[in-house]
Amino acid sequence: MLKRNYNTMRPAFSNVINTQEYLKNKIKEIDQELIDIRNEKNPRLRAEITQNLLSERKKYLLRLASVKEDNIKSIHHPYNRAYKEPFHFFKIPLIKRRPRSLIKKTIDGETYVKELTEYINFQGIELNVTYYGGELGDPDRVVWFAVMNNGIRHLEFVKEFGWIPYSRTDIARDAGLGEKRASHVSKCLEKLRLTDVKFKTPFGGFAYKGAFHMIDTIQTIGAKDLRARVKKIIESKHPVADKVLIEQAQEILGGIKPRTPKLNLISYHRNLMDAIIANHITTVDYWSVNKFSDVGEKNLYLYFYDIAQWYKSDTPKKISLPELMVLADLKLHIRKAKGKEYPEWKRAKDQIEAFLKSVDSEAKFILYWEWIGEKENTWLHIYLNKDARQIPAAPQR
Repeated sequence: MLKRNYNTMRPAFSNVINTQEYLKNKIKEIDQELIDIRNEKNPRLRAEITQNLLSERKKYLLRLASVKEDNIKSIHHPYNRAYKEPFHFFKIPLIKRRPRSLIKKTIDGETYVKELTEYINFQGIELNVTYYGGELGDPDRVVWFAVMNNGIRHLEFVKEFGWIPYSRTDIARDAGLGEKRASHVSKCLEKLRLTDVKFKTPFGGFAYKGAFHMIDTIQTIGAKDLRARVKKIIESKHPVADKVLIEQAQEILGGIKPRTPKLNLISYHRNLMDAIIANHITTVDYWSVNKFSDVGEKNLYLYFYDIAQWYKSDTPKKISLPELMVLADLKLHIRKAKGKEYPEWKRAKDQIEAFLKSVDSEAKFILYWEWIGEKENTWLHIYLNKDARQIPAAPQR
């Protein structure tokens, strides 16, 4: 049996002990003990120790987040991104204008599926992506947004239960797809689950820790069983101390339609939960995103939205025209004349300019921009509001 003295585990608040390395090691020790305690045969003792370990892990995590933030802010530089959760849908051009489906071939009565692979090199980030369910398109992104926002909005509920119930109709509605496309939600979640991301570094390749989209598991449960399970837990809570949790649970249960037979139970990856608890991410204003008609507009809006959260310099953010084309999923047109080929860089620049004007009409974090250079050496210098605030949790319906 695992034995620990919890009182002796509280570190003194000193500059020597309260360091990032110390706190990281403590979190690793607790993670190992969470694995070891699984061998405890007494279920009640196992549950009690597990709960204590998770509570202690959260305390160290919050303290580590605070130390990281203080250390970064003590250094004079314009970047605070080191302690932000890396949202790939913002930084990496994974969302395609016309996503390709899986290639299926039938040979001698046997059907073979060839997965889609892609190498991406964008803004110094190199990765290999394998789409086992097909490339990702805009519907996959807004479904992900809906699930993320709903979980963050009901954070106390998610922290208590480890999952959040969600019907396909609700996801379709919140994602702006329309309730008639509820059946499409399952396909989107499946495509996300079957997308494999591997980063390349000078020290070799590594897979992202957990699912890159941060959705851990998706299960189903009957609405009646769900109500009984949640109510049993809520009735044991203190009405004052757990007021927010109780209110969120009542809202979730109250939103289940009477004739709903089953719901999805969506759990979030621990990395995402750690970031949410440490207040390192916010929800995304996908109501603004859905106002744009083109994938390129949405990609640019989200990319510069993310930068505006951490880029605190008075100098402009610079990004090349070829990189902007990759981000907006645009192809360079080649004009042929008299046996020669002429890349139409001006046409590409005009397309990006049109996207930027559309984004600027909705975004509140862009001050102004200018173009420097010509042809493939054209650079966008964009000035962002360095005081741009991250948006709060999504408003309740």
